[in-house]
Amino acid sequence: MLYYLAIACLVFFSLKENFIFTVLKRHKLSIFYLLLGSAALAGVAVASPYVLKILVDTLAGENPQTFFSGFSQNTSLLIVALVGCYAFVEFFSQLLNVILRLLRQKFDFFLTLTSEKILFDKLQTLDAGFLENPKNKNLVRSFFRIKDLISDFLNFVSTNLQKFFTLLGIFPVVMLVDFRIFFILLFFSLIQTWVILKRIPVINSQRTQTDYVSSKMYSTRWTLFEKFHQLLSLSGTSNFLDKYFALQKKIQNLEYPIEKKRGMWQIGDWLLDNVPRWLVMIFVAFKIQQGTLSIGDFTLVLLYTQNVQDIFATIPRTLGDWSDFFLGYTRTQFFFHLEPKYRLLEPQFRGPFSGDIVFKNLSFFYPTFSETEAYILQKVIIKNKQHADKKEHWRFDSDEVKGWETMLEEGVKEPKKVLSQVNMVWKKGGITALVGRNGAGKTTCTKLVLKNYSPSKGAVWFGNTNLDYVDPGLMRNHISII
Repeated sequence: MLYYLAIACLVFFSLKENFIFTVLKRHKLSIFYLLLGSAALAGVAVASPYVLKILVDTLAGENPQTFFSGFSQNTSLLIVALVGCYAFVEFFSQLLNVILRLLRQKFDFFLTLTSEKILFDKLQTLDAGFLENPKNKNLVRSFFRIKDLISDFLNFVSTNLQKFFTLLGIFPVVMLVDFRIFFILLFFSLIQTWVILKRIPVINSQRTQTDYVSSKMYSTRWTLFEKFHQLLSLSGTSNFLDKYFALQKKIQNLEYPIEKKRGMWQIGDWLLDNVPRWLVMIFVAFKIQQGTLSIGDFTLVLLYTQNVQDIFATIPRTLGDWSDFFLGYTRTQFFFHLEPKYRLLEPQFRGPFSGDIVFKNLSFFYPTFSETEAYILQKVIIKNKQHADKKEHWRFDSDEVKGWETMLEEGVKEPKKVLSQVNMVWKKGGITALVGRNGAGKTTCTKLVLKNYSPSKGAVWFGNTNLDYVDPGLMRNHISII
């Protein structure tokens, strides 16, 4: 857990375009309160069992030097004071949770606004053809998860920081009670972690296979239910039924071994959960008989043991959250390394426009990926494949990665000429018709006028102004395409 928390912090400070850093820096005070709240919750999680230990020892008469010793002459008042103190600690924990939830909800709103502004500012500079290409739709869609990426990152850090501080508080207290209890907890926690890490790739691999077959089965079922009569008239029902029942059988063959393993793992988990607890209970009970530990110590250690086990049991979820964040982060790298495909020379023209739109000796090749863009996209593909090989998470779309590989292959090909030595005039106040076969470059001409691209050779002029000196945003304020 600490390892992934450290890696997350390294990612935070190493993002080349500083997107995460830029957004979070604008809300650093809110982040401070959020992380402080997480640390406070960890403190309450450590303090609550300790308060209960004091209460139990006081009731048992084993801790006369506490604040509650003044109530010892009045049993009813003592019980009310003890229960009231513990109730206050629990109430404070709930109140802190509510405050943090409200703070996070408000903070997420401002994070979304800031992130989306940066997202849309960047999108306006990108290659329109790249964004419109259906082959790139999955990757483009992932860009819109950038606003969630920052929230996921912050949730990951704050949640694991809380767990880390909780362990940091529990282990020293347990060592003060008896260092041997600490080693029992540490030993079984490490075994639990090792078992979970070995199990995760197996579970995710099986789940991926099952989900893949299930998706095909559901697709076949939908076809049968929605198109049954059409299939019947085409004598195609039997083929679909055979395919449907074969997929059902395959799912059963995949799921049964999984359930069998889960049954064995359930027994193993039960032993890993209970054996350390039993050992601790037996050890502390002997110490109580010897008079070296109190009943309050017994309560304290038992609650701390449960807390430690609960934290280590969240390792699969921690790995899944980390994998989701890391994949989103690699896509973000590619997004922020995409370069504008137009030129903007100085001094910039501010308007107003007047006159004809003129194409002068214009030639155009659709741009390919730059070396940096190709390198980053290749890096994204490699990282996603490594993620799939490790099987740290079951959600992996192999078809999407194949689409990226195709995109990379096409993006580094020799550019194909679309327009060559074009000379034409769109008269001011007139109507100009562009007529030609599909792929002749009609839409490309409009994109050049909108300044989505710059010509490979030649220029587009608006009156006496070369569009190389015009910001694309200014052109979009003057021209619309339906």
